[in-house]
Amino acid sequence: MENSLRSTAPLWRHQDIVFGIVIPLRSYFERGGGGYACFDVEFALTDNRRVRPDVWVLLGEKARQIYKDKVPIPGAPDIAIEVITPTERTAGFKYAGGVYYLSTGLNTCLS
Repeated sequence: MENSLRSTAPLWRHQDIVFGIVIPLRSYFERGGGGYACFDVEFALTDNRRVRPDVWVLLGEKARQIYKDKVPIPGAPDIAIEVITPTERTAGFKYAGGVYYLSTGLNTCLS
């Protein structure tokens, strides 16, 4: 694997923020918003380029065709969100992750 964007388990505060983002997105999509949102699943951009965003969104047909029992998910998410918490260990790491996402051709990476 060319680049791994996870070095340690996230802190409770980090996960609390992630859930605060995912829950309203899931609620919106479940009411017919035309997509699917989740967290912490690996995507295979190519054979040797993988990403694992804190929160990710698939829209339209990609969301309808997702196979929920297999990882990595082939291709890129439509939206990737990286949560940056104020810890010295993760701040630079997450910024580098956002740059990496954008270098892979992903259209939207929020951090």
